[in-house]
Amino acid sequence: MLKSLPDGLYHYTGIEGLKGIVESQTLWATHFKYLNDAEEIMHFRDRLPDILCPVFKNLFSGLTPQQKQLLLDEYRSIDIALKEEPKKLATIMYNVTFGGTRNNPPIAEPHITSFCTIDKTNARIANHGLLSQWRGYGAQGGYVIIFDTEGLIELLHEEGKKWDYSAVFAGDVVYSSATDEEMRDEFCTHINAIQKNWEQTLRKLDPTALEDTYKHFVSCACRYKHWGFAEEREFRIVVAPTSPKIVEIAKKEGRTTPKKPISSFLRNRTGFRISISLRA
Repeated sequence: MLKSLPDGLYHYTGIEGLKGIVESQTLWATHFKYLNDAEEIMHFRDRLPDILCPVFKNLFSGLTPQQKQLLLDEYRSIDIALKEEPKKLATIMYNVTFGGTRNNPPIAEPHITSFCTIDKTNARIANHGLLSQWRGYGAQGGYVIIFDTEGLIELLHEEGKKWDYSAVFAGDVVYSSATDEEMRDEFCTHINAIQKNWEQTLRKLDPTALEDTYKHFVSCACRYKHWGFAEEREFRIVVAPTSPKIVEIAKKEGRTTPKKPISSFLRNRTGFRISISLRA
């Protein structure tokens, strides 16, 4: 749920990108592994243990003497256990969600389209745009397309209804320089769900409590970025096709939705992307 929408979304592109968007009335969302920074959605991994730490604090407070001794045998102290166990769980969440193998594909393969928003208190940027973006996208003649935010979000909702996606969402990027309070303010719903679901799972050994956890995890991971890019004030659209495993389960239950086509493309190296329609 978006708290508020920016007045406009600024998409910098070259002449070929401008022609493609206007003529096809589509935007391309790029597979997360083929973004300019292939490690982008990995940055949240450094913040995730802090979010998981309260879960383990609650669990450890109710341990029996025998259970506590097992932890002490492994970690030598509860404080070390509180530091290491959240890191382990964060690694597992990343490996299962975004890693995967041929036999066990990842749960989520998000595709991302990026925009900038404008700090209108900075007159130079408001009038002339961001130099970093002109340099990045204007080598052969650069342009900026300004999208109506509400209209684009409405089209995104229509896109989500048409195709078999496990996640379709949009929102401001949160940078790694954000304080814990700023993180909580932006990701409150997601953080609460991650903590609640994992505590129930670990306390009751009930894996069904995790059914929507990865959706909340993906929402955070795909909207978190290194502080060095903060001047872009980035806003992202994220779409994730439903994983093959979930599709098979849905078919057995008689639930089918058209599979979203994924195209391959060349941009420095081979990659994959999804088209998002700009038509109602």
